[in-house]
Amino acid sequence: MTNLDRSVVQFRIELMLKYLERLQRMADITLNDYLADFDKQLIVERLLQLLVEAASDINAYLLVEIHGRTPESYF
Repeated sequence: MTNLDRSVVQFRIELMLKYLERLQRMADITLNDYLADFDKQLIVERLLQLLVEAASDINAYLLVEIHGRTPESYF
């Protein structure tokens, strides 16, 4: 096993926490308000996309560092 650079993972986790904090602000809106506001829908969608990308980045980094190969796909 190689020496993992914790800062690589830590940076992505910090981003994820920032995205989750922003997403939490949307928790109080009703479903009807959410569905009626396209901007809010786009904000939530983008934050979820960024969260998934950051998690995928962490997974890909760990796969390369531990197993020496890149992911073939994300499916």
